[in-house]
Amino acid sequence: FTQLFAEFDAYMGDLLKAIYLKNDQLLRGISREITLTELIDFEDLNAVKRSMLEKEIDSFRRDSYVEQFATLEKKFGLTLRKFKEWPAFVELSQRRNILTHNGGLVSDQYLAVCDREGHKFTTRPQLGVSLGVTFEYFTGALRLLSKVGLMLAYTLWAKVFPKESSDLHAELNETIFKCLQQKRWLFVSEW
Repeated sequence: FTQLFAEFDAYMGDLLKAIYLKNDQLLRGISREITLTELIDFEDLNAVKRSMLEKEIDSFRRDSYVEQFATLEKKFGLTLRKFKEWPAFVELSQRRNILTHNGGLVSDQYLAVCDREGHKFTTRPQLGVSLGVTFEYFTGALRLLSKVGLMLAYTLWAKVFPKESSDLHAELNETIFKCLQQKRWLFVSEW
């Protein structure tokens, strides 16, 4: 279960890297300090750009998913957190946090973040209760993380590269077709 989030984080980094490297204006928007000593050690300007981008993405990934999506909304002028599965996505990420950092025990932070982001528990877990991951929960998490990643990629693509809409639609159709072939139901909705 925690590996799903490691993969999702890597995917987010790769997605942002691809977008930034293809759009020079986004690269110019990165504001990071660099010492002259560090600058001299780079072989060329492209190496400096790549290094600054890596630092920007590393910094981005240290934030919670709620903060990451808020940052993306602000940077790209989009609404990304208004899809119906947002609260479930947040609950997944918070469960990952308590499994990784709290031995799976429900914490005040887990409950507070889930409540703030609108998650409705079937049965609200009590503070200190151990939460696990059933097979059904895991498969639902896999499906939802795949869906969020797919929606985010195509939404950012459409926003940042509007002239590529025919390529975007062709790729999205191909992705949906492959999912149907594999009988993998990844219901795509709008943000």
